[in-house]
Amino acid sequence: MTDTKTTSAMVWTEQQIDLGHMKLAYKCWGQATDKPAVILLHGWLDNANSFDGVLECLPNDRLYLAFDLPGHGHSDHKPAGQLYHFLDSVADLKRLFDTLLTQQIISQPPWLIGHSLGAALSSVLVSVYPELVKGVCFIEALGPISSDSSNSAKQLKESIDKQLKPSSGKKLYPDLEPMVKARQKGVGDLSYEASKTLVERAVDQVEGGYQWRADSRLRIPSAIRLSENQCKGFLTQLDLKMKVILAEQSLIPAQAIDYRLNYFKGAEVVTLPGGHHLHMEESTEAVAGEIANFISEADK
Repeated sequence: MTDTKTTSAMVWTEQQIDLGHMKLAYKCWGQATDKPAVILLHGWLDNANSFDGVLECLPNDRLYLAFDLPGHGHSDHKPAGQLYHFLDSVADLKRLFDTLLTQQIISQPPWLIGHSLGAALSSVLVSVYPELVKGVCFIEALGPISSDSSNSAKQLKESIDKQLKPSSGKKLYPDLEPMVKARQKGVGDLSYEASKTLVERAVDQVEGGYQWRADSRLRIPSAIRLSENQCKGFLTQLDLKMKVILAEQSLIPAQAIDYRLNYFKGAEVVTLPGGHHLHMEESTEAVAGEIANFISEADK
């Protein structure tokens, strides 16, 4: 089913792509041209709506595809018994890129734009498969979250305990207002309008009110995290056109920014006003401008 909508910049349609083991939803803007498409991946517990404002500011000269990651937005949840392990999600993205080419939705390696979790997944994906993309832009992430090996037992216990905890079911809300306010208090502290934008794609209307659409298993802590040396091993492999956009009030610790940026080879780095969701708030136009300049310069 295709649902056609209009923004101030261009028409977008609601689409789905079947990866075989699950279907991913995405919002499609623009039209196919001889220029590489742009794929956009959101952060943890966000969804494709997080790029609405940025896309309204980008030139309508190519195809833009903003995906809901597995378990988010309108995309399928993983089957019973499976979790959302970070490296499994990298494999899901590889399947996505392969399917986009096989189904001729895209005809050449696209640009890849990722925010937070989407950026972390993108960094590992393109370190392993650099041929998949023409270049990549990371917003408010510098690779995966790492953990010292001394924390491994504690990390695993927290994950297993959460997995085995009986489910209390999804909370029912009488209307969207409390959901918008609850999302404001999530990762990165959102403005009311930004939270409302995400909530519009993050809920199901059911008898008696609304419930969150996102898979509750997304909140289960990772069973194990990569070590910093493993992250370094991935990130030092990156050898392609890269841009990094950070927020002045970044969630990334300053020390981590310093040593992680040393892993990247020749990445262009800019810092813009705002917090973790700067692309949805005060720096929407500035982020769009940085992306447009990065792509247009590299297209030449």
